[in-house]
This record gives sequence, structure tokens and C-alpha cells, in this order.
Amino acid sequence: MHGWLNMQSTWRTHGENQPLMPDDHRIFEIAVDLIRSASMKHEHWRVTALATVHKLPTLPIVLQGEECVIIATAFPDGDWYAWTTRRLLAHCEGVDHEMLSRDAMEADLGMFKGSPELITDPLAPVQSLVATIWNRSGNPVRFRYECGYASMAPIQCHKYWTLKHPLLDKLMTPSELEEYKCKKATKN
Repeated sequence: MHGWLNMQSTWRTHGENQPLMPDDHRIFEIAVDLIRSASMKHEHWRVTALATVHKLPTLPIVLQGEECVIIATAFPDGDWYAWTTRRLLAHCEGVDHEMLSRDAMEADLGMFKGSPELITDPLAPVQSLVATIWNRSGNPVRFRYECGYASMAPIQCHKYWTLKHPLLDKLMTPSELEEYKCKKATKN
């Protein structure tokens, strides 16, 4: 019985005819859609991967249960980060970092645009900066991210966790939104 109660806390129904969907999958669909719609020129992302758009890099992390990687970056010098449906994990400047994604608060991403002539040149070095995100307790997580078009991935992922995630029960996945629009159109 206790295991069943734990399962119920991580699965939700959405609408009378909607199948059960684990929170990790809802978070994944909504966050990836937000990042994809707010970013552009994915073909110029050199080391950053958005799940469902790019092949994710192999990173030294172990996912927990239904946890999914939303975005990930791996640099040739060994720095990397992965923002999942549960955690922000990073190896930056020789130090490992981890925080619960839902605890992300203030962020400092610096001058994320990068040099315009370099972000589209595949032969130029990858431009990057180190970002800092503080959790609810004020503890920082530092991670290196790619400048330019790819910088929208961590910016929008942070936006999801600080603005959208607190309203998860009220948000629709892209497929739920499409179904809602179809129902509404047939009523009119």
C-alpha cells in the first residue's frame, strides 16, 4: 500500500479521458516545448543538445527512475552539465555540482549572446561562459554553457523551473493543448 501511495504522488491524471502520465514525462514535454519554441537555429548549437532535437552527449550521470535529460552540454575540456526533470548536474572547472531542479532560483548567465561572427563559424572555438544558479538555500551551482543561439537552452530551462514548474498541474503538454484546441474548434 505504501508503494502505491508513493506512485500516486509522482503520477497525475489530466482530464477525464487522459491517461496517467508520470510527472517526469510531463515536465520533459512541457520544458522541451518551451525551450524549442523560444530558441532558434538549432543547427548552430555546437556542443549543446536539446532532447528530441539533438543527440544527447554521453555524460557520467545515472538517471533516477523516470528522470529524463532535457538539455545537456559537453565541452572538449571536460566541463559538462545536464539539466534533467529532477536535477541540475554539472562538472565545471574541476568541481562537481548538483541541485534539485525545482530549487533553482536566481541565475547569473552573464553576456550570453557571444560574438555574432563566431557563433555561426563551425571552425571557430566554441564560445562559452560560466553561469551560476542559486538554490532556495542560497547555495550556488556553476556550469559552463555555450554562448549564442544555444544559450537559450539554459535560459529557458531556468525559466521553466522558476515560472512554469510551480504551476505544473495547470499546464498542458503540447499534445494536451492540441487536443484541447481540436475540442474547442468542434464546439464552435
